[in-house]
Amino acid sequence: MNVVVQSYESHPVTGILLHVDLMVAQPGVVAHYHVPVVTSGIAFGLKNKGLVNISKPRLRVKAAIENVPNSIVVDVTPMDVGDSRLIRDIAKIENVTFTDSERVAVVSIIKAK
Repeated sequence: MNVVVQSYESHPVTGILLHVDLMVAQPGVVAHYHVPVVTSGIAFGLKNKGLVNISKPRLRVKAAIENVPNSIVVDVTPMDVGDSRLIRDIAKIENVTFTDSERVAVVSIIKAK
């Protein structure tokens, strides 16, 4: 039986897991999943006193469990201060549909204070 973590609660101070909700993932059945976003590369904007801000750490996707990727990789190498990558800028994954709006920012380079 394949199981996927749907949500979890952790203690705000200690970080200890308090509760975990699991969902049975049946092969061939299309469902909604949250996939983590991972950045790759070193952004050009970091040299200009910028910070990488992951505004959407997990993206909601609709797919069968066998098609869901472990993570969604966003290359931040060419990004400068003020640049952002939207959901529509992420490479399409076969048999996977992003259910969030296409104009939502996933990763951006912000100016450090």
